[in-house]
Amino acid sequence: MLINKISSHIKIANLIYVFPIILVFSKFLAEIIILFIFFYLLLFQSKKTFKIIQKDNFLKYFLFYILILIFISFFSLDLFASLKRSTTFFRFLFFIIFLKYFFFTNDKRLVQFLSIISVFLIILSLDIIYQYFNGHDLLGFPNENYGMRNSGFFGNEFIAGGYINLFFFPCLLLFKTKKYKLIPFLLLILYPSTILFTGERSSFFLMILGLVLAFPFLIKNKDSLIAFVLSIIIMGITLYNSPIVKKRIVETTIGQISKGYDKKYFVQEKFVEEYERNSKNKKNDIAFLNSGWGAHFLTSIEIFKDYPFTGSGLKTFRKICSDKKYEEIKSLNFKNRCATHPHQTYFEILSETGAVSSIFFIFLIVILFKNIYLDIISKKNEHFTILLIVIPIILKLWPLTTTGSFFTNFNLITFSFFLGLALSIKNINFKKIN
Repeated sequence: MLINKISSHIKIANLIYVFPIILVFSKFLAEIIILFIFFYLLLFQSKKTFKIIQKDNFLKYFLFYILILIFISFFSLDLFASLKRSTTFFRFLFFIIFLKYFFFTNDKRLVQFLSIISVFLIILSLDIIYQYFNGHDLLGFPNENYGMRNSGFFGNEFIAGGYINLFFFPCLLLFKTKKYKLIPFLLLILYPSTILFTGERSSFFLMILGLVLAFPFLIKNKDSLIAFVLSIIIMGITLYNSPIVKKRIVETTIGQISKGYDKKYFVQEKFVEEYERNSKNKKNDIAFLNSGWGAHFLTSIEIFKDYPFTGSGLKTFRKICSDKKYEEIKSLNFKNRCATHPHQTYFEILSETGAVSSIFFIFLIVILFKNIYLDIISKKNEHFTILLIVIPIILKLWPLTTTGSFFTNFNLITFSFFLGLALSIKNINFKKIN
């Protein structure tokens, strides 16, 4: 097997057990590991690697999608930035292949990996809770926005909630084991309240979606059902007793959905006057589109209209969103329309890579879920168990939420990680997980 040959030459395969932890503390080191895997497979296992790609429809089309991104980069408004980004995507394809064979060659590997990650998620959750109550985490990172934002080991990057959401659900597989049941029990109890304390509203709503999808599994096991009920009770108590959490998660969200943007957000009088002046012709009937996120969305749509086939180019939203013509968007927040990205995956793909890439991206997703579906139905009586591995991909691709930039290294690394895990489903014997 490919993974066994690699293991006989290098010990880097063992770092996969702690790779998600490395990603938290050093993205640079995580990138080094991925690059090492890429060059090893390319230089020493190229024939086997490309045979694997040829036999797997998803991997084959994934490769083709990368080539499309490279091609449309030549039409970018910033050729160097787009080409620099697109040509480096090959490393993620090789990372997916490596992970696929790492997990399915030995069922015990998956259990060992999940037990290590579960313990780390418990530590990260406790650190975030500690940060909320003490103003700083165990490493000294302070919370932000009057205690509303707590990111623990991530410091000033508010991505802890999204990270926990992704790695949490596969860890529930440990409820099927006899040896490790206590770990997911504790993790499940902490999980919902931790997401609340991060102050990441999109992560909170994705958490609810994930729990709904995982519910058929949770109710099948007595221990997981007890932990789930306790977690909901604790989450309810947290929401009821914490004005900070309630304001951030509930009140601010309702306000932005129902009003979008309100003059009370302005501190200086001149901004209040400008709000009143613009409200007649800039106010959107859809309240949310008057928010900052709404302004990003509308701007990305206008960019797509200007560059419908190939988009403006990867990493160019941040450069052209300030163009004066995009002030014409119908949003009270039109002057705050700029950001590094549109804050929504599909709007980002549309505006920066155009219709050609977007259509193929949807096609790629269809192929992925077709393969996963065929793998799931082949595993009798394990459908809800296998779904736990697929949930992170569903959350990552869920369209009805704001998101980080899809094309950042961190998001592509985590997405690739779960693609590799999902592609290994067919070869994992879930009945041996005990």
